[in-house]
Amino acid sequence: MRHESILRQVALVSYGTQFLRDEIELEDWYRHGVFFDTRLQFRDLDNALLADDFTLWLDILKASGATRLSLHPAGKVSTAPTRVRSGEEHVVIVHFAERHEIWVVATELPRWSTHALRSGARQVPDSTSWGGDLDTYWRAADRPGTSEVADTDWPQLAAAIALDLDIVMPKVTSPPTPFCVAVPGDVSWAKLPLFPVTEVSAQAHLLLAILDREEATFANETHPKNESSDYRQMSDADAAALMARGMRLRSWRIEVLLRCANEYRPSALSEQSAPLVRLHEPPPGCERGAATAEADVGAQVAKPERKWLGRIAPVLAFAVLCLLVVALAKVIAWLPWLSVLIALHWVLYLKFRKDL
Repeated sequence: MRHESILRQVALVSYGTQFLRDEIELEDWYRHGVFFDTRLQFRDLDNALLADDFTLWLDILKASGATRLSLHPAGKVSTAPTRVRSGEEHVVIVHFAERHEIWVVATELPRWSTHALRSGARQVPDSTSWGGDLDTYWRAADRPGTSEVADTDWPQLAAAIALDLDIVMPKVTSPPTPFCVAVPGDVSWAKLPLFPVTEVSAQAHLLLAILDREEATFANETHPKNESSDYRQMSDADAAALMARGMRLRSWRIEVLLRCANEYRPSALSEQSAPLVRLHEPPPGCERGAATAEADVGAQVAKPERKWLGRIAPVLAFAVLCLLVVALAKVIAWLPWLSVLIALHWVLYLKFRKDL
């Protein structure tokens, strides 16, 4: 089973950062199953092969003073045009104390693809479909100064996703259940968490597992061969809404993967976080969660325990008021102005509840 390139990038960046920070050894994770059937190469733009394996690449980076790695959407990191065609949507930044390098994952354009002796009418079979994947990282830039990497408030992010996709986020278990990807052959020594498990990343593992399950459900529901799915019976409007939700789901999953790759803190944020800013832009026409979730997530995180209380409280208050009126019926008949006081208390209660 081949894995998505972004999954390999998450493992490379997250575990690589721990290695650069002397928190883990290469021997502890270099046989990670996510790298099965894949070769990673690292080249300069002059086509010089710098390293033919990520272990050698990381070893040299560490000796050179690199402090961490980070993963970013390619569209948000400016790089000079290169002679390679883009093969991926993300770039890896290598951080040093006073500079940073940008590594672009791309596929080299074969020079013979436009050879004078090549005829467009003559089709050549492609034998690479059953071969192993080849991820080539090109050092596209070496720039002075540092590059900022945003920290993640995981409860805030989970609340925003739950609000946008209308799903329930269970509480984090202790110890957390790590998120792992399927390993070919079920080899035990290669079944490592996709990214390191820490106190901070516990909710990240849970969140990614939930989104992975949601994507599997969506794929099954909309699969062309699943003729008994509810999707086949939907109206055009409902089907379009489901597909839009699927696009938002995919976007949120990429958002979480990027943040999982960049998470390295030993403890959670101590101060209140700033409003959520998306790393991965929602697909055009599916920005429902970008504005709505950010506007309402603060209230959802701060007052989740009031959900049932808000439903029961008016019923109880009305019942108490009715009992009070019955009990004081004779007194009210004798002193009618008391009914005004009772009504005033009810109006004040409704106003107070509305302001909560």
